[in-house]
Amino acid sequence: MPAILSKLNGRSVSSSSLIGKNNHLKRILLPLLLKKNNTFLFNTIINNNKNAITNYHTNLQTFSAFNPKIQTTNSSNNNNQQQEKKKKISFLKFLFFIIGTVISFPIFLYFYLKQSEQVDSLKYNPKDFILKLNNNFYVYKHYFQMRKPPVAGSSNMAVIKYGGEDNNENVLIYNAIGLTDTLKELLASKEIGDDNLRVVILPNKEHYLFSHEFIKYYVLERGNTNIKFFCAPGSKDKIIKHVNQQLGKNLTDLLQKIMIEFPKSNHDNNNIDNNNKLNLLPKEWIEDENLNKRFKVQVFESIEDLSEIVLFDTLNKMLITCDMSNNIENAVGDATIPNTKGLIFYYQATGMLGKFGISPLYKYLVKDKNKFNEELNNVCEWDWKGVSMAHGKPLEPTESRDLKKEWKDEVVKHLLQDKK
Repeated sequence: MPAILSKLNGRSVSSSSLIGKNNHLKRILLPLLLKKNNTFLFNTIINNNKNAITNYHTNLQTFSAFNPKIQTTNSSNNNNQQQEKKKKISFLKFLFFIIGTVISFPIFLYFYLKQSEQVDSLKYNPKDFILKLNNNFYVYKHYFQMRKPPVAGSSNMAVIKYGGEDNNENVLIYNAIGLTDTLKELLASKEIGDDNLRVVILPNKEHYLFSHEFIKYYVLERGNTNIKFFCAPGSKDKIIKHVNQQLGKNLTDLLQKIMIEFPKSNHDNNNIDNNNKLNLLPKEWIEDENLNKRFKVQVFESIEDLSEIVLFDTLNKMLITCDMSNNIENAVGDATIPNTKGLIFYYQATGMLGKFGISPLYKYLVKDKNKFNEELNNVCEWDWKGVSMAHGKPLEPTESRDLKKEWKDEVVKHLLQDKK
């Protein structure tokens, strides 16, 4: 066997070459090599193969070193890899720049507005009501800096006296605003008489941020436990949490008693008022006969994010809204108020500046158009001639303008019609 493997036809050949080229010998010799008595011979062949492979790689490297084509290929590959690496690094830098800008710009804008749009309430708040009707309907404007976003703005509060032969028995407040010293004096005057304050309406899920000031002053400090705070459907728990946080006390038990949430129309509740076709009223509202007789109520549940409570004062023929109507003459309703770039931009961008109507952005908040249309028609059945709103200049009752038609046309245009 060794002689056969070492020589063939008089030529020297390696065992690996012999086996690798002759399939016939493979079939004969491999079974013999795998036997125990041929272990030495098998190892010899394997070692020869390993040496052959090692020599091949060594020769290839030596050949490559003297071959310009291979050197060029390797250099080109290295350059391509470096270029790809540079591209990745450049892309990552650009990506981090974009992310940093997106994150930092809103932060910069927030602090810029917070500093530049500050409003001195003591300097700019009016000393008297901006509207008086028949000695029982008043509107007061409060200038302040909003929280989110921190832009200068204003909000109107309606103060209405109702009940008794001269409508002087009780006081209702719609849309509680900042309770400044000036406002406290006005409410405590003989003209209003805040000892008779019985109802405070927090009209929607956004306009409750000053509720804690009224609760602290009238309920905790002056001990008026006869006040009922009516709030929009789904907002009671949120308001209670807000008041507790702002006052730093746990007043939940007290607030559960004085805070009354309007029920949703789909709730199982029998407190249905005949004068309000689409609404269910809290029993505390119905039990106050003077309140229930004087005012009609509509809750815009179809705009779930607001669920605004809208009133109709039957005596003065005034529609009382919060955000469901606007009459923006300028950014905050008074050209003497400075630093109002934020709201000017917003009102111009939405087409609300200098117009009586409604924010077109509410189109995206309407959950059920059919229900909204029903709520809208119910309000338009009321015989109102003037409008009070949270933002803008209130409109006194007039026969020279059809305010109802103007408002409805704007609402239908922006909130109900599908844009082509």
